Amino acid sequence: MVTLGSPLNYINRAFPKSVQRARELADALRAAQVRWINLWRRSDPIGKFLDIGDIEAVQYCVGPGGHPDYWSGGVVWNAVAFEALGIGARSPKQILGAAEVCVLERRLGLLVFACIVVLALCGVGLWVLSS
Repeated sequence: MVTLGSPLNYINRAFPKSVQRARELADALRAAQVRWINLWRRSDPIGKFLDIGDIEAVQYCVGPGGHPDYWSGGVVWNAVAFEALGIGARSPKQILGAAEVCVLERRLGLLVFACIVVLALCGVGLWVLSS
C-alpha cells in the first residue's frame, strides 16, 4: 500500500469514531501481510510522518513541494519504484531523521488541529448569532 501525503493523522483526530488511528490500520495491514510505503513532501501541510509503530513500513520525505499532484514529480515515481519493486536507488537527500521530524510534525499537527477547532467554533458562533 502506498500513501502520498496521507491526511490520516488529521482525519482520525477530527472523526475518531469513523476513522481508525494510523497504528490500528498498520496492525491490520501487518496481519494481512501488506507492506506500507508512506511518502510526503517537505512543505505538505497535510501529509507527514504517521505514528504506525514498529511495523516494517517505509516512511520518508521525498523532497520539496506541497500537497497537490504528487505523481507529477519523477522523485515520487523513483521512490515508489525503489521501495515497492527494488528498482533504482533511494536518494540520501530524501531521508530525514525520523525521530526529529516526528516530534516537529506532531507539534505542527497539534497546532493545525487546534486552528481547525477554533475556526469551527467561530463558524458555529457566527451561525448561532445570525439565526
